[in-house]
Amino acid sequence: MNAALDTAWKAAKPPFHDKALVVTGYVSVSSLSKVLHSFARHIELACPHADLRIAADWHAHDGYQIEGDPISLSDFAALTASEDLLRKKSPEDFKVFLAVYPSSLDFLLRFRVLPADELPEGDSDLGEFDFSGFGNDVLELKKRLSDFPEIPCRVLNASEYFSSIYAG
Repeated sequence: MNAALDTAWKAAKPPFHDKALVVTGYVSVSSLSKVLHSFARHIELACPHADLRIAADWHAHDGYQIEGDPISLSDFAALTASEDLLRKKSPEDFKVFLAVYPSSLDFLLRFRVLPADELPEGDSDLGEFDFSGFGNDVLELKKRLSDFPEIPCRVLNASEYFSSIYAG
């Protein structure tokens, strides 16, 4: 998170004012890529002129704040469509995610491929994600997950969820 997202979380303002769609457990990187690419398509349709940012999100690691870099919708879609890019771009630190969000802070999408030292014994190539924002976006993304029955998710209060995972 950056300072603006941190302030919004503490005040329960967008994107933490409503719902969070949270994967329960880990998913294969193949499924993660497909789901994130579907989410990217939703973002492209819902926010075609969004000023997107991407950054390492340390909220669940130690709370460190970092400003994001610009990322175009097409570059974001390309990232989500490639398992190799997802692996390459995912941070290698414990519980550090990649975060994508617009400058308006209407939503926050966090995802990661687990580093080798976090993988459960006997597993490989797993990831996780969550999405926070307006309830209508969360419900639309949950509908998109119906194409992926192997991915169990739940809808939570976004502010409470982020408070429960904070490690700062």
